[in-house]
Amino acid sequence: MEFQDVIRRRRMVRQYDTDRPVPRDVVDRILQNGLRAPSAGFSQGWAFLVLDDPADVARFRDAVRPAEDPDGWFAARVEAPLLIVPHSNKDTYLDRYALPALMLLDLKRPRKSGLEVLHWVRQQDGLKRLPVVVLTSSRETADVNRAYDLGANSYLVKPVAFESLLEMVKALNLYWMILSERPEVGNHEQVL
Repeated sequence: MEFQDVIRRRRMVRQYDTDRPVPRDVVDRILQNGLRAPSAGFSQGWAFLVLDDPADVARFRDAVRPAEDPDGWFAARVEAPLLIVPHSNKDTYLDRYALPALMLLDLKRPRKSGLEVLHWVRQQDGLKRLPVVVLTSSRETADVNRAYDLGANSYLVKPVAFESLLEMVKALNLYWMILSERPEVGNHEQVL
């Protein structure tokens, strides 16, 4: 099966002919797909270490094999003619994506109320200027006043009809993400 087919079909290939070398154009295609691959995060600053020599692959596996249950380690059971080790830069990712541009906050939350979250957000140096829109079902004057006292930038009551909620979210996006000049929010080191 071609790698592009694996990508299209989302199928994992688990058995390889370890004696058959992988052509350079296939390796290049794998790396190109890897650059665009979704990830659990930290996808900025990608670099790849390509190991195609069996001795290099064995040395790498020996270096990273866990001491606890080494035979249960997934990579211990997979033999392949090629090993590609992705490298990424966590700080580059966090600097670019870790902080939100806008917070939509519901007051009715489990464990910690939205007002408690808002109070906490305004205490954080890296989040003090983060625009916070309270989007909740409460019309209580005390909730409205407390939210503004704690630094909410806007207070909106969720409409009952789903279509109306979608229209409200579109209007929020237009105002806060397109028309409004957003302040600079702190960096991830101030928050995380």
